[in-house]
Amino acid sequence: MREGLPALFTSVPMKQQSVSPASLARLSALIAGVLLCAIVVMLNLVGMNAYGRLDLTQDRVFTLSDVSKKTMGGLKDVLQVKYYISRGILPPVSEYEVLEQEVADRLAEYQAFSSGKMRFEVIDPLDGRRDISREVRDRLEVEGVLASSDMVKKADQPFPIEFYSAVKLYYADKTEVINDIRNVTNFEYDFTRAVRRMTLTKLPTVGLYFTSPQAGLQQGGNYAGVSELLRKDCLVRTVDLGKDTPVPGDIDVLFVVAPEAVPDRHKYEIDQFIMRGGKVAFFLDCFNPAHMQQGAWGQQAVFMRVESNLDDMLASYGIRAVPSVIFDIDKCGVGRRPKRVATRIGFVEKMEIVRYPALIRTRKQNYEKGLSFINQLDDIAVRHAMYLEAAQSAGAATVTPLVRSSNRSWVILFEALITEKPFEDSMENPEKCIDENNSKGSQFMLAGLVEGKLRSFYADKDVPEPAKEEPPQGMEQPQKPPEPPRPKPETVKETAQSNRIVVIGDSDCISDDIVFHPPNAQFCANLVDWLSSGEDLSKIRSKLGRSRPLSVRPEMKIWWQLGMVGLMPFVIVAIGVGRSIMRRGGK
Repeated sequence: MREGLPALFTSVPMKQQSVSPASLARLSALIAGVLLCAIVVMLNLVGMNAYGRLDLTQDRVFTLSDVSKKTMGGLKDVLQVKYYISRGILPPVSEYEVLEQEVADRLAEYQAFSSGKMRFEVIDPLDGRRDISREVRDRLEVEGVLASSDMVKKADQPFPIEFYSAVKLYYADKTEVINDIRNVTNFEYDFTRAVRRMTLTKLPTVGLYFTSPQAGLQQGGNYAGVSELLRKDCLVRTVDLGKDTPVPGDIDVLFVVAPEAVPDRHKYEIDQFIMRGGKVAFFLDCFNPAHMQQGAWGQQAVFMRVESNLDDMLASYGIRAVPSVIFDIDKCGVGRRPKRVATRIGFVEKMEIVRYPALIRTRKQNYEKGLSFINQLDDIAVRHAMYLEAAQSAGAATVTPLVRSSNRSWVILFEALITEKPFEDSMENPEKCIDENNSKGSQFMLAGLVEGKLRSFYADKDVPEPAKEEPPQGMEQPQKPPEPPRPKPETVKETAQSNRIVVIGDSDCISDDIVFHPPNAQFCANLVDWLSSGEDLSKIRSKLGRSRPLSVRPEMKIWWQLGMVGLMPFVIVAIGVGRSIMRRGGK
């Protein structure tokens, strides 16, 4: 049968081809390499539009906050960013070695959350040079980009440097510049704030209400600094409640600063602003420090009670300011800011530096921990502060202490301030004073939050009549026809939904000589952010300025350095030896 078959169907023995193990290994390595390259390329393509970070820090300081992500995701137009950095300063200056990379990484993170709307580039305006030419300086100054200066060490010798480290943003027809970037600690807040300023259709408006013109923003006033500070992020203007005018509807947050004998009609308008959903921060005083008079035997203390005329209204909301002065012997409130006072014995006057426990520098462990706008700040300064306490509320509001004194504080009521002796005792021997008043000390509320549905103080009262304007004495006024009576406004008796107000038992904390103290400045700006828009930007602010240096004794520094430099090679060698022993044991 096989002999009769065609040659096509006859079996022809084939030579068996064998593949060597080395060839299979090379082929497998090639395929694995190609697959690995493909995976890396795909991951990079995905990573261009996706971003992830493992941030193990306590406050997630290296992760963008939700408000930053939301701001970038809401871009309607292309955001162009230029980062100007002088690379010529980096090699000799160790503290700026990673600055460019850190800022570029943060910009890349913003870009990842912008849905393709943000583009950025890194520019060295000096082309690697260290010296800034007049031409470059003038050109960048026109664009708003300014040079920074610093003193750095080289070979243990200080020398001055000038450099550029700034970001300029372009969005639609608006521009913003962030100058003097030295680290990324404040970068997220500054960048997000700049983007918001360009994208928001309306900035928050803060109204400042003063009953005393001399205490306000006029020449010689004590609170021009708070206006300057808030103008960086808000629209700021004074509020005049004269001529029975209500608080303007475009005011988002009202600051009632150092109120004294507030007219009843002004008081009514503030109450109605709160009932309509307006946010108010009250900065109250027990007495006016300006009433310190120079007598025949030196400086005499004349304590005159500041009657704000707001006590009953605030008590109806659920909080009461007790006429008093809080003293605190905690080390954060004593010793750092001593007070220079004049003492006189007979005709001899002597200047002495004394501890002044009425100037309290608070600690963050005594702040409300549930609110991010306050719980990470530290060292807020208050002076001659009253303590606050909860009162029986007419509505359904709750009182939360925002800031407390330390447990080494005590209170002197206003009645005891008639003489100078309580202040003398507290300044000269605060330890003795605290033993006499309270052997253990107590904590007192310095700032409080009232939150919930608030009932109007005027819900069952008549609307106060407007204050009549008295003509200036000695001047003959032209006769004016009597104005027709205006209809009385309809009183809003209760807030439609939950509202919040903040009461601080001190106005000095935002006075010109304290408000620029960094924690006070942050507290003031955070307060506006939080009252006007909830947590929002205050979440970013709460992550700022938290330095955690490693405290090492000088004699131990050399051992730490040797350990950090020499330990890692030994660890790597030990891992290699261990793996080698395990492999041999396996064989």
